Amino acid sequence: MSLAETATANIKQAKSKPRAALSRLERAERFWGWVMILPLVIGLTVFYFIPFLQNIVYSFTDLNQFMSWTTISFDNYINLFEDDDFYTAAFNTLFYVVVCVPVILLLSLLLAIGLNQNIRGKALLRTLLFLPAVTMPAAVAMVWQWLFNKDFGLINQGAKPAAHCAGRLALPIRTWYAFSVSIIIIWSSLALKIIILLAGLQSIPRQLYEAADIDGISTLRRFFLYHAADDGADAVLCVGDELYRDPANL
Repeated sequence: MSLAETATANIKQAKSKPRAALSRLERAERFWGWVMILPLVIGLTVFYFIPFLQNIVYSFTDLNQFMSWTTISFDNYINLFEDDDFYTAAFNTLFYVVVCVPVILLLSLLLAIGLNQNIRGKALLRTLLFLPAVTMPAAVAMVWQWLFNKDFGLINQGAKPAAHCAGRLALPIRTWYAFSVSIIIIWSSLALKIIILLAGLQSIPRQLYEAADIDGISTLRRFFLYHAADDGADAVLCVGDELYRDPANL
C-alpha cells in the first residue's frame, strides 16, 4: 500500500470513530450542531413538508377558496395531462435537469479546484465569481435583458456572424428560450456551488497531498482518490439544491 493510500485510510478511520470513543468536547460540538439546525428543521417541517403532504391529499379533491371539498378521484390529474402548458413545463424541467445541472456541477468543481491552488489574484477571482450571489436580482435581470436584446444586445450581435455561417438551425422557439434562460441560471448558480465544493476541498488534510507527492501520484488519480471521494457529499448537496430551487424558474 502506498503512503497516500495509508494516510487516506488512517484519516477515514479517525473520522469514523465509534460513539464510545468520542470525547466530551466532540459530543458537545455534535449536540450544539443539532441545536443550531433545529430551527431550520422545524421551519422546513412546518412550511414545506406538512403543506407538501396536504397538497397530495387535496389533489384528489375539488378544494375551493371556502375550504369545502369533495373527493373527485384522479380528475385533477386527467385535466393536468390534457393541458398543453403541462408539457411545456415538463420539457423545461427535463431540459434543465439534463443540461443545466451537469454543467453547473462540472464548472463549479473545476473552478473550485482552480481556486484551491496557489495562484496569483486568487482573492480577486473569488470575489468576481461570488458577485452573482450578492447582486440584486432586479439588476441581474436588467443586465441580461440588455445582453439578449434582439436589436442591440451584445450576445445577439456577437452571435450573428456564427449564425450567418452555420445557417438557420431548425430548433423550436422554446428550445432557444430554454438555452437562453439556462445561461442565466448557470451563471447565477455557480457562486454558491463553488463555495460548497471549495470548502470541501479545503477540508482535505494537507498531509494527503504531501503523501501523494512522495508517491508520485498523477493529477488525475489524485483527483479521484481525494477530491471525488471527499467531495461526494458536497456534490450531492449541490445537485439537490439545484433540483429543488431552479426548475420552477424556467
